[in-house]
Amino acid sequence: MKQVLIALAIMTSTTGPVYADRDESPEYVELTQVIAAGTGCPATDNGDAVLYADSFLILNLDRMTASAGDGADLRDGRKACQFLLELDYPAGWTFRVESVQTLARARVDEGTSATTVFTSYFQGDEVEARAETVFEGPLRGREEINEELLGEYAPCDADATRALNIKSEVRAHANRRGDDSARITLEGPVAVLLSWKRCE
Repeated sequence: MKQVLIALAIMTSTTGPVYADRDESPEYVELTQVIAAGTGCPATDNGDAVLYADSFLILNLDRMTASAGDGADLRDGRKACQFLLELDYPAGWTFRVESVQTLARARVDEGTSATTVFTSYFQGDEVEARAETVFEGPLRGREEINEELLGEYAPCDADATRALNIKSEVRAHANRRGDDSARITLEGPVAVLLSWKRCE
Protein backbone atom coordinates (compact mmCIF):
# COMPACT_ATOMS: atom_id res chain seq x y z
CA MET A 1 0.00 0.00 0.00
CA LYS A 2 2.87 2.40 0.76
CA GLN A 3 4.20 2.01 -2.79
CA VAL A 4 0.74 2.69 -4.23
CA LEU A 5 0.39 5.87 -2.17
CA ILE A 6 3.83 7.08 -3.26
CA ALA A 7 3.00 6.44 -6.91
CA LEU A 8 -0.37 8.20 -6.69
CA ALA A 9 1.28 11.18 -5.03
CA ILE A 10 3.68 11.39 -7.96
CA MET A 11 0.90 11.15 -10.54
CA THR A 12 -1.22 13.88 -8.97
CA SER A 13 1.69 16.35 -8.97
CA THR A 14 0.85 19.62 -10.70
CA THR A 15 4.19 19.53 -12.53
CA GLY A 16 3.17 16.55 -14.64
CA PRO A 17 1.64 16.53 -18.12
CA VAL A 18 -2.03 17.27 -18.72
CA TYR A 19 -4.07 14.10 -18.94
CA ALA A 20 -7.13 13.25 -20.99
CA ASP A 21 -10.55 12.87 -19.38
CA ARG A 22 -10.56 9.63 -17.34
CA ASP A 23 -14.16 9.73 -16.09
CA GLU A 24 -15.25 6.78 -18.22
CA SER A 25 -13.91 3.29 -17.66
CA PRO A 26 -15.17 -0.33 -17.76
CA GLU A 27 -17.22 -1.73 -14.88
CA TYR A 28 -14.30 -3.98 -14.00
CA VAL A 29 -10.59 -4.29 -14.86
CA GLU A 30 -8.39 -7.04 -13.45
CA LEU A 31 -4.65 -7.51 -13.70
CA THR A 32 -4.39 -11.25 -14.42
CA GLN A 33 -0.71 -11.82 -15.21
CA VAL A 34 2.58 -10.04 -14.53
CA ILE A 35 5.87 -11.31 -15.93
CA ALA A 36 9.08 -9.37 -15.32
CA ALA A 37 12.62 -9.86 -16.61
CA GLY A 38 15.76 -7.89 -17.38
CA THR A 39 19.21 -6.86 -16.19
CA GLY A 40 17.62 -4.52 -13.65
CA CYS A 41 15.15 -6.93 -12.06
CA PRO A 42 14.91 -10.65 -11.30
CA ALA A 43 13.10 -12.84 -13.82
CA THR A 44 9.73 -13.88 -12.43
CA ASP A 45 6.26 -14.87 -13.56
CA ASN A 46 4.85 -13.15 -10.48
CA GLY A 47 6.10 -9.60 -10.97
CA ASP A 48 5.48 -6.83 -8.44
CA ALA A 49 2.76 -4.74 -10.05
CA VAL A 50 -0.57 -3.36 -8.85
CA LEU A 51 -3.58 -2.01 -10.73
CA TYR A 52 -5.35 0.78 -8.85
CA ALA A 53 -8.70 2.38 -9.74
CA ASP A 54 -8.69 0.76 -13.21
CA SER A 55 -6.29 3.33 -14.66
CA PHE A 56 -3.11 3.34 -12.55
CA LEU A 57 -0.49 0.63 -13.05
CA ILE A 58 2.12 0.68 -10.30
CA LEU A 59 5.34 -1.15 -11.28
CA ASN A 60 7.62 -1.71 -8.32
CA LEU A 61 11.34 -1.79 -9.11
CA ASP A 62 13.93 -2.33 -6.39
CA ARG A 63 16.08 0.79 -6.87
CA MET A 64 17.27 -0.05 -10.37
CA THR A 65 20.64 1.67 -10.85
CA ALA A 66 23.03 2.41 -13.73
CA SER A 67 26.54 3.78 -13.21
CA ALA A 68 29.50 4.68 -15.41
CA GLY A 69 33.03 6.01 -14.97
CA ASP A 70 35.42 5.98 -12.01
CA GLY A 71 35.96 2.23 -12.10
CA ALA A 72 32.37 1.14 -12.78
CA ASP A 73 31.92 -2.08 -14.75
CA LEU A 74 30.86 -1.49 -18.36
CA ARG A 75 27.89 -3.80 -17.79
CA ASP A 76 26.58 -1.42 -15.14
CA GLY A 77 26.13 1.38 -17.64
CA ARG A 78 22.68 0.18 -18.66
CA LYS A 79 19.98 -1.60 -16.65
CA ALA A 80 16.46 -2.46 -17.75
CA CYS A 81 13.33 -4.25 -16.57
CA GLN A 82 10.48 -5.28 -18.84
CA PHE A 83 6.99 -6.05 -17.57
CA LEU A 84 4.54 -8.11 -19.59
CA LEU A 85 1.02 -7.50 -18.27
CA GLU A 86 -2.34 -9.02 -19.12
CA LEU A 87 -5.62 -7.30 -18.24
CA ASP A 88 -9.12 -8.74 -18.15
CA TYR A 89 -11.96 -6.30 -18.93
CA PRO A 90 -15.38 -6.34 -20.63
CA ALA A 91 -15.72 -6.63 -24.40
CA GLY A 92 -16.40 -3.34 -26.14
CA TRP A 93 -13.59 -1.46 -24.40
CA THR A 94 -10.02 -0.62 -25.34
CA PHE A 95 -7.13 1.14 -23.60
CA ARG A 96 -3.67 2.57 -24.12
CA VAL A 97 -0.77 3.85 -22.06
CA GLU A 98 -0.98 7.62 -21.64
CA SER A 99 1.93 8.67 -19.41
CA VAL A 100 4.62 7.46 -17.04
CA GLN A 101 5.95 9.08 -13.88
CA THR A 102 8.55 8.18 -11.30
CA LEU A 103 11.33 9.56 -9.10
CA ALA A 104 15.03 9.26 -9.88
CA ARG A 105 18.13 10.22 -7.96
CA ALA A 106 20.97 11.40 -10.18
CA ARG A 107 24.63 12.04 -9.39
CA VAL A 108 26.13 13.26 -12.61
CA ASP A 109 29.54 14.94 -12.92
CA GLU A 110 30.35 17.59 -15.50
CA GLY A 111 30.90 16.05 -18.92
CA THR A 112 28.80 12.97 -18.11
CA SER A 113 25.08 12.20 -18.40
CA ALA A 114 22.35 9.86 -17.24
CA THR A 115 19.17 8.85 -19.03
CA THR A 116 15.83 7.21 -18.30
CA VAL A 117 13.94 5.51 -21.13
CA PHE A 118 10.40 4.12 -21.03
CA THR A 119 8.75 2.20 -23.86
CA SER A 120 5.36 0.54 -24.23
CA TYR A 121 3.73 -1.64 -26.88
CA PHE A 122 1.25 -4.46 -27.27
CA GLN A 123 2.63 -7.93 -27.91
CA GLY A 124 3.00 -8.52 -31.64
CA ASP A 125 2.75 -4.84 -32.61
CA GLU A 126 5.56 -3.12 -34.48
CA VAL A 127 4.67 0.35 -33.18
CA GLU A 128 5.98 1.37 -29.75
CA ALA A 129 5.72 4.53 -27.69
CA ARG A 130 8.96 5.90 -26.26
CA ALA A 131 9.82 8.58 -23.68
CA GLU A 132 13.39 9.61 -22.87
CA THR A 133 14.73 12.02 -20.24
CA VAL A 134 18.39 13.06 -20.24
CA PHE A 135 20.21 14.55 -17.23
CA GLU A 136 23.41 16.43 -18.08
CA GLY A 137 26.09 17.05 -15.47
CA PRO A 138 26.90 18.60 -13.18
CA LEU A 139 23.78 17.50 -11.30
CA ARG A 140 23.01 16.16 -7.84
CA GLY A 141 19.70 15.27 -6.27
CA ARG A 142 16.26 13.78 -6.74
CA GLU A 143 14.42 14.42 -10.00
CA GLU A 144 10.73 13.93 -10.77
CA ILE A 145 10.13 12.35 -14.17
CA ASN A 146 6.83 13.11 -15.92
CA GLU A 147 6.64 11.90 -19.49
CA GLU A 148 3.82 11.54 -21.99
CA LEU A 149 3.89 8.01 -23.41
CA LEU A 150 1.00 7.87 -25.86
CA GLY A 151 0.84 4.40 -27.33
CA GLU A 152 -1.54 2.61 -29.67
CA TYR A 153 -4.93 1.43 -28.40
CA ALA A 154 -5.37 -2.28 -27.74
CA PRO A 155 -7.20 -4.22 -30.46
CA CYS A 156 -10.98 -4.15 -30.05
CA ASP A 157 -11.31 -7.67 -31.49
CA ALA A 158 -11.75 -10.03 -28.52
CA ASP A 159 -9.83 -12.72 -30.43
CA ALA A 160 -6.84 -10.39 -30.84
CA THR A 161 -6.20 -9.57 -27.17
CA ARG A 162 -2.50 -8.90 -26.64
CA ALA A 163 -0.34 -8.47 -23.56
CA LEU A 164 0.95 -5.00 -22.75
CA ASN A 165 4.73 -4.60 -22.55
CA ILE A 166 6.30 -1.78 -20.54
CA LYS A 167 10.06 -1.43 -20.37
CA SER A 168 11.90 0.81 -17.88
CA GLU A 169 15.56 1.55 -18.52
CA VAL A 170 18.33 3.62 -16.91
CA ARG A 171 21.61 4.51 -18.61
CA ALA A 172 24.79 6.23 -17.46
CA HIS A 173 27.47 7.71 -19.75
CA ALA A 174 30.96 8.85 -18.77
CA ASN A 175 34.36 9.40 -20.35
CA ARG A 176 36.39 6.22 -19.98
CA ARG A 177 39.52 8.29 -19.39
CA GLY A 178 39.09 10.29 -16.22
CA ASP A 179 37.60 10.20 -12.77
CA ASP A 180 34.24 11.75 -13.66
CA SER A 181 31.27 9.48 -13.09
CA ALA A 182 27.51 9.26 -13.57
CA ARG A 183 24.95 7.34 -11.55
CA ILE A 184 21.15 7.22 -11.71
CA THR A 185 18.68 5.24 -9.60
CA LEU A 186 14.93 4.86 -9.95
CA GLU A 187 13.92 5.56 -6.35
CA GLY A 188 10.15 5.33 -6.55
CA PRO A 189 7.75 2.94 -8.21
CA VAL A 190 7.00 3.56 -11.88
CA ALA A 191 3.43 4.87 -12.16
CA VAL A 192 1.77 4.24 -15.52
CA LEU A 193 -1.49 5.96 -16.43
CA LEU A 194 -3.94 4.11 -18.68
CA SER A 195 -6.76 5.75 -20.62
CA TRP A 196 -9.93 3.91 -21.63
CA LYS A 197 -12.52 4.36 -24.35
CA ARG A 198 -15.36 2.39 -25.88
CA CYS A 199 -14.67 0.54 -29.11
CA GLU A 200 -16.26 2.12 -32.16
